[in-house]
Order: sequence, then structure tokens, then C-alpha cells
Amino acid sequence: MTWQAHMIPFLAIFGAGFAVVLLLEPLVLRYALKRGLVDPPNWRKVHTGSVPRIGGVVFLPALAVCAALMHVVWPQYCQPHYWGLLVGLFVISLAGFWDDLSDIRALTKLACQCVAGAVLFWAGYRFQAVMNPWNFRVIELGFIDFFLTVLAVAAIINAINMLDGLDGLAAGCTLIMAAFLLINKVSQGDGLSAAMCAGVMGIAAAFLFFNFHPAKVFMGDTGSMFLGLFLASEMLDAASHATAMTTILLPLVILGIPIFDMLRIMATRARNSGKVFSADKTHIHHRLLSLGLSHKEVVLFIYALNVYMGIMALIYRHVALNYRILYLFNMVLFLFMAFYLIGRDHRKDLDR
Repeated sequence: MTWQAHMIPFLAIFGAGFAVVLLLEPLVLRYALKRGLVDPPNWRKVHTGSVPRIGGVVFLPALAVCAALMHVVWPQYCQPHYWGLLVGLFVISLAGFWDDLSDIRALTKLACQCVAGAVLFWAGYRFQAVMNPWNFRVIELGFIDFFLTVLAVAAIINAINMLDGLDGLAAGCTLIMAAFLLINKVSQGDGLSAAMCAGVMGIAAAFLFFNFHPAKVFMGDTGSMFLGLFLASEMLDAASHATAMTTILLPLVILGIPIFDMLRIMATRARNSGKVFSADKTHIHHRLLSLGLSHKEVVLFIYALNVYMGIMALIYRHVALNYRILYLFNMVLFLFMAFYLIGRDHRKDLDR
């Protein structure tokens, strides 16, 4: 199907997610203020006042409305595995809400993420097989597939969770990444399985009205883990439809900024303290703030990085096969140099 043929359903699904968040978020905001469910400032956070922290609870009902709309009006867009995805999102939303209320331990949160990953695997979101890029033989993953799937899900959830450190950052980056994932699927002729991306785009866009600096409400772990699980599901969905390395790598390139920052943070923590899950101020947004950029400038800069990676992922599909490894190497080198230079200046500021 052509892009134009998908436009009306995609716009309607986008609008449904947008409208539900726009209607429900003020109610959640008032409830959070009344119950004292706020996020107070501390040494590693940049906001100066107490802000409601459970804004992400509206994401699941909004996406459920999108799925119901597809089921009733455009059933061809409502794929069977979407219901398994909603179950996984329900599990991770409960875990996130639990954390927002009680601040659960990191290992407990990781266990919940693994359970959500297992639900996705059961629903059909998995790697299944990969193609050896050297001899083009398909390699069946067998029982390893389950562990790789759960690991990938937990990694992407934590990458988005770590990204949620400034007003509008996680929601805006998710909006950008979901848009590129949708474009990538439609360009590959798989537009029917991209409909959920439109719903999440609407959810993220509406949430920015309340979350862009200065934020009236935070999404909390309820929202950030929800978005992380959804993005993980899109990556796995792309992987499950084909074994070609191109199909598997493209979603990873689109998600490159949060994944790269998460890996860098974990390596830094392991080197400095040996505590990978300990809180600190080494995230890319903290480092950019220390260089003198304003809150909005940092957010817009990271948006631009995500747009860059999305464009590079789309261009990658048109690069000759012999040059794709070199192309990927150049993108990784760009990210490494950018993060290294930011980190070097950040360390100089700390030493002064």
C-alpha cells in the first residue's frame, strides 16, 4: 500500500491518542496535587519546585483507545500481537506506578521489566533468527531467542528511563523515534503493522503540552517505562518480520541516541564506582547543561540528534551493500566523538 493510503487511518489513530491524553491529563494532574504525588527537587534533578509525577498513567488507556478504534473501524490495522503488547504495557505500567508511589529497588524494577519482556516474547515480539552478514546464512536462535528478547527489552526500557531527565525530553524523543519507525515500516511496505506508532506519536505530542519546559507534570517511571517497552516492541517487530541485518539494524539506529547514552553511563558507573544502577549526573542532558546550554537548548539539541539518527537510518537502506558496514562505523564514530567531547568538557567544568 502507498503512503497516501495509510494517511487517514494513521491520522485518526494519532488523533485518538492525542485527544485521550489531552482530556485525561488535567484530571491526573489535579489528583496528583491533591494526594501529594509530586516529585520534589533534589541534588540530581534540575527542577526547583515539586511537580506531579504520575502523568504517564494516561498513556495505557490512550493506546487502548487507539487499539479499540483500529479493531472497530480499521480491523486490518489491528494486528493479533497488539493485544499481547497491551498486556505487556499493562504489566510495565503497574511496575512504573508502583515505583512512582514507593520508589522500589532497582533489581525489583529490572525483574518487572524482564516479566514484561517475557510477555512480549509470548505475544510474538522476538528476534527468531538472524542472517550472517558474511555468508548470508540464516541462523536460528532457538532457546537463546528468549533471553536475547528479554535483555533487549530491559535495555531499551532503561535507555528511555535514563533519558527522562529534563522537561519534554523523553516524550519529544519518543515522538521523533516513533515517527521514523513508522516511516521506515511504511517504506518497507509494512504499513499495516506501523499503526501503533501513530497512536504513540499522538500520546507523546499531547503530553508535551503539559511536560515541555516548564513542566506542569512529569510522566514518571509509569510513562518512561511504557514508552521504552513500546519502542522495544517496535524494534522486535521489525526483527521478527525478516532476518536481514538491515531490517534489524535500522530500528537500532533510530534508537541510537538513548541506547548509546545508556551504554556510556553504565560503563562510566562501572569504572568509577562499580555500581551500574547508582544514580548520578553523567547523563548527556546533565553534561550539556554543565556546558552552559539552557534547559530548552539542551532538549532541542537532543531532539536534533534523534532526527539526525532517524535520517541516517532511512538513508542506510539505500547505501550499497558493500558500504553499509563503513556507513554504520561512521555513525558510531560520530556518536562516540560527540559524546566524548561533551564528556571531556563536562569533566573540565567539574575539576574547576
